[in-house]
Amino acid sequence: MKMPSSDSKDAIPVSLHMNGKKYDLPIDPRTTLLDCLREHLHLTGSKKGCDHGQCGACTVHINGRRQLSCLAFAALHDGDEITTIGIVAAITTATCHATGLRVRELPIKNRGPADVVNFDLTNESTAADR
Repeated sequence: MKMPSSDSKDAIPVSLHMNGKKYDLPIDPRTTLLDCLREHLHLTGSKKGCDHGQCGACTVHINGRRQLSCLAFAALHDGDEITTIGIVAAITTATCHATGLRVRELPIKNRGPADVVNFDLTNESTAADR
């Protein structure tokens, strides 16, 4: 069966507020939020890992709550505020530069499968800094 494209007669208008910007676009109602991010908006920070909601690579924040974008239809989030990993990384980097904090990767045992940011901010210098 041929899937309708975003420019087909089945497409519906959706307004997504992504990382502080508003995007108005026609999408197929069956398009997942992850596919919308990657294929329509070219925001590739959220990854397609398992495509079954098990790995957490596609995690985004929707209205401040963690959501697996591979399990969510984009059309259901019309008007919602969505934050991707790209903006989280930019904010973390800017915070570190502004405050002099360093980013230290957490040990594997402290990570969860759907962690958005697996880093800890610290004032401690590393061996490379000494």
